[in-house]
Amino acid sequence: MISRDLVVMARASEFYERFARSFSADQTDYQAVLGAWGRGFYSELDFEAEAASQQHFIDEVMPRVEGLYVPRVYHAYCGRRLLVTEWIDGTKLTDGTPEDIKPLVALGVRAFLTQLLDVGTFHADPHPG
Repeated sequence: MISRDLVVMARASEFYERFARSFSADQTDYQAVLGAWGRGFYSELDFEAEAASQQHFIDEVMPRVEGLYVPRVYHAYCGRRLLVTEWIDGTKLTDGTPEDIKPLVALGVRAFLTQLLDVGTFHADPHPG
């Protein structure tokens, strides 16, 4: 399904590229942009890579940031199409009060800067669940 959508988007980008260049000085290679995006999208669907990334975060970042907890990965149950992690009961950040959210934002900033500056990694798509 995703591959088919990418093919349709590639055809549309070919048309758009020709159209845009006939009316503007735009020289963007939309097919290359789409190709890079598609490769990144597929890598997000590799849950073995996601498990390894999460484990790296657990091993390298969590011990350096007081108050940070990252759910455990159950590697024995993970595969390319399945990621199994520890369940954490809690409240969604969007449902929290300002008093609850303020220290969590500070914790998130510390975790981000620690992974980037101390550990030397960059996780560009933090997401819930």
